[in-house]
Amino acid sequence: MKELLEKIKNRIAPYIGFLFLWILTLTARIKVIGRERIKSGCILASWHGSFSLPVFLLRKLHLTCIVSPSEDGLILERFLLLSGCKVIKGSTRKGGFTALRKAREELEKGAILGITPDGPLGPARFPHRGTLFLSGGVNPIIPVGVAAKPCIHLKSWDRHMIPLPFSRIVVSFGEPFVLKNHDVELLKRAIDEEEKKAANILNEDPLSLWDMLIPILFYNALSFILLPFLCFYLFLRQIRGKGFRGWKERLGFVPKSNKGIWCHAVSVGEVMAAKPIIEEIRKLDPERPIFLSTITNTGMATARKHLSSLATLFYFPLDLLPIPLIALKRLKPAVICLVETELWPNLIFWASLLRIPVVLVNGRISDKSDLSLRALRLLFAPLLRRLHLLMQSERDAQRVKRCGASNVFVFGNTKFDQVLGVKSFTQLQTLKAELGIKEGEQVFLAGSTHPGEEEKVLKAYWEARLSHPDLRLIIAPRHPERIPQVEALLSKQGFTSIRRSSLPSPDLDPHSVILIDTVGELSTLYGLSTIAFVGGSLVPKGGHNILEPLVWGKPTLFGQYMNNFRDIAELALEEGVGIQVKNEKELGEKLKLLLISPHLQEEIRQKAEALINRMQGAGGRYAKFIYDLLSKKP
Repeated sequence: MKELLEKIKNRIAPYIGFLFLWILTLTARIKVIGRERIKSGCILASWHGSFSLPVFLLRKLHLTCIVSPSEDGLILERFLLLSGCKVIKGSTRKGGFTALRKAREELEKGAILGITPDGPLGPARFPHRGTLFLSGGVNPIIPVGVAAKPCIHLKSWDRHMIPLPFSRIVVSFGEPFVLKNHDVELLKRAIDEEEKKAANILNEDPLSLWDMLIPILFYNALSFILLPFLCFYLFLRQIRGKGFRGWKERLGFVPKSNKGIWCHAVSVGEVMAAKPIIEEIRKLDPERPIFLSTITNTGMATARKHLSSLATLFYFPLDLLPIPLIALKRLKPAVICLVETELWPNLIFWASLLRIPVVLVNGRISDKSDLSLRALRLLFAPLLRRLHLLMQSERDAQRVKRCGASNVFVFGNTKFDQVLGVKSFTQLQTLKAELGIKEGEQVFLAGSTHPGEEEKVLKAYWEARLSHPDLRLIIAPRHPERIPQVEALLSKQGFTSIRRSSLPSPDLDPHSVILIDTVGELSTLYGLSTIAFVGGSLVPKGGHNILEPLVWGKPTLFGQYMNNFRDIAELALEEGVGIQVKNEKELGEKLKLLLISPHLQEEIRQKAEALINRMQGAGGRYAKFIYDLLSKKP
């Protein structure tokens, strides 16, 4: 019975091996280097433990191979015959000299000979002297190196390497050389160096899909566990009148296209950050279709206002299987550009599987994101290594490298480009008239405020009004739906207020606080201010974009919580155009100081203008990278 099983194994094993390698070549990412060096009459030499894969890849060349007449050699013989090779039997123990002589004859006829200098008995990775006879000081030897990741090694004398499906494989054919003076050490060094070269190339390449398997399974398991809670959250938003739109697109039914550029920006800030990049891409490649997706309704409204003529817009598909795959199959993009921090594991995984490059543009890593990524490094590292990461600053680059990324570049911040794009003096004059702001009037504008900040702003404003009774106040809450709460606060503290949507009005009281309940006007409103405060910074919200008032040359105040805009805040402080405050007392003091110092206001205006002009151009650099990436893609 044992003999019967052994015979069955010997019969079936070659077919299993051939089928496995065929499946492997379909799923793995294989890079072959130096194949053009293979010529008639040459000898391909690889170690015994990595011999089968090069032979399978070169099966159309019909190699000639020497095989041991042992039982294991019989299995290998059948595999080689399936691979289109010609087999010569012989080993050091049986028929070795005859096999070597026949192999020499085949070389003289122009055959390509495949050998394992350390086989069939070992020692592993050290050549036998039979190789010297084969080369004869005439026929060139090409060392072959093989590296794969992930792979397994059998517990055999040669530690036979078996790459796994979806792995990365490098097969490197080295420079041909003629073996003279019985120098077997030269042959050993040549093969070892080629294997080292293959391993180095493998380490430089992006990760295989296998490396992402555990993180993607974990992510999807967690997603499906949380799915009921997500559905409940969406239901609550819907019944409160805040539901998301575009459900057809969110379920993957996006526009059909081919070879376009897909940019994704989650909301208003990211849409505006993407705007300079999309504009520059359109200049470089006017004919290529561009698509822009957003998640929020306000993001879509901003995109329609600023980018509808440059890109086709749709809502971002949910990152739940199989929705990203449906979207990718319909859109068929040539490249995907994710803006700032938009890392969606399923989208990145399926894009990688479909060989679609993914680029993070204007990338940033906030303090909070840095802690999360480092805590979950084992899960995020495989995702990050599949991306081209184009970061805003050196700080962001170092943070993402600590999280396991390798393909990282620093290109600057597109916010320096976008602020000039929204600077409209015509719109500014219109807003001044509608809001009843007279020429020469002093205005304190608090933009993007959060709960807990309006109280601080009102205290600082009240202090300043004691010495500047005609000072006007405009408050623009970050979320317009909070307007009723802010109105109640103003009324409680004895202030009158009026909404922007009610203006112009003949009954406007010049001492009324103007509340901005519209979307998309804040960047221009900063232009009519005398001094600006940017919210989300006196409370721990991470801050907002201080470049919007700086582009108008306005002295800009902000709090200590600027985690999301740390680099811009530090730059503004270094250049003397931004002023950081710790609390409402300091806010009031700095506000009063600036109001009585026109010369300081003018100095800040000049410095801010010089800073903005110096830091521009990031959008063009991002666009050029994407354009070059598309040019390299077949």
